[in-house]
Parts: sequence; C-alpha cells; structure tokens
Amino acid sequence: MLAGLPLNDSLLKLDAGHVFEQWVLTELFYRCRCLGRQYKLSTWKTTTGAEVDGIIETPEETIPVQIKWTDRPSPGDARYIEKFLTLHPGIGTRGYLICRCARTQQLTENVTAISWDRF
Repeated sequence: MLAGLPLNDSLLKLDAGHVFEQWVLTELFYRCRCLGRQYKLSTWKTTTGAEVDGIIETPEETIPVQIKWTDRPSPGDARYIEKFLTLHPGIGTRGYLICRCARTQQLTENVTAISWDRF
C-alpha cells in the first residue's frame, strides 16, 4: 500500500472503512482516466459537514457516490447524496452508495446501493 502499511487482517480490522473508501475512490479515478478527459472525479463537502465521497462528472450527468463499509445499507446512508442532488438541480438525478450489500437495493427514489463487486 502507498501508506507503507502491511495489508493484512489486522489492518482491515483496525480501519476497514477507510481502506475500503480509498480502494473504491482509486478504482473510480482510474476508470474516469480510462474514459477520457470529459470524465472527472472530485469530492464535495459543505461548511456544515455534509460530505459526498465521490462526484463523477460525465458528459451527460453528474453522479454522486457515497462509500460505506456496511453490508446493511439504509435510507439514512443516502442523506448526503440526496442533499447534493437537491442543492444542484439539473446536473444529475441519481446517485449510488457503494457498499458490501449482497444485492442491489433502492434506498431512496434517487439513490441505489450496489455491491463493491458489481459497480
């Protein structure tokens, strides 16, 4: 790993959520790079602490992505994606929660939870 930490079970037990988030963001970054300059990846955070882990800008739309180390996503996990979509009308209508769920789940009208191995 870039941080110089050994990749083993003890690291995952200590900080699985951050390792998972870093892996997903790295994967998204390289996918955007492969697709071309019109695809961009950024993050979003408000002064009040609302945060979306990844914002994917495509030629057609902007897609907010939240990353959670959970296998039981809930509608509450989609709250910051919903906030982003509400504050930025017209640039996107859907978002995704990437997690460890066993199957794809519709969390809210605009947010779908998908498994890390299917995104």
